[in-house]
Amino acid sequence: MTSSPKDLDIGYDLPASVGDTIDDIQTPALIIDLDAFERNVGRMKAYAEAMGVRLRPHAKTHKSAEIALYQMANGGAVGICCQKVSGGGSTGARWRDRRARRQRGRRSEEDR
Repeated sequence: MTSSPKDLDIGYDLPASVGDTIDDIQTPALIIDLDAFERNVGRMKAYAEAMGVRLRPHAKTHKSAEIALYQMANGGAVGICCQKVSGGGSTGARWRDRRARRQRGRRSEEDR
């Protein structure tokens, strides 16, 4: 038996979308202000560059592979810190795959 769209929960079975009400989204859910997020990532990149340090943000706040990859691709992060090795989970696996492709000289659309 397959589920119909009305049987699926937003934020659990289906990703939430812009415009969904808070009451419609299953918790826990990561909800961000995209403008503030992009601005803050840029500010941290600029600060790290000005200080001459390498940026390695901690993932415990967001626990999101997509955000970690964004921080590395657009925010100047050289990696992501995790409390435990298990905290890296899929983020670590995706990063290793991406790094291996670069070392072989092949970049996918995801890497660009």
